[in-house]
Amino acid sequence: NRAVVSNPDIEELKELKEQMKALQEELKQREDRWSAAHGQLTSQVVALTRENVELRDELKVSEKHRQEAWRSHDMTPRPSRKADTPVREHFIIRLSSRQAES
Repeated sequence: NRAVVSNPDIEELKELKEQMKALQEELKQREDRWSAAHGQLTSQVVALTRENVELRDELKVSEKHRQEAWRSHDMTPRPSRKADTPVREHFIIRLSSRQAES
């Protein structure tokens, strides 16, 4: 009871097999590209995460230095009165800074 397959059916079967093979090859190529892209993106994420950590560390150090500079500037004695000439202003500031150093 073998079924008789006509010639047009055989040709259609061959065409379908060829199409399936071509689609499988295309799928493999796409998967290879996706895999490569995924690897590159993963590497970029790792590099950017590392850079982000480094930048945050730099920011912490910079903020610490800024706060220290602000504190030292804020603690510097200032002239109690405004000098009436630029020369007197200069000497008042120099005297104040010498007193702060000692």
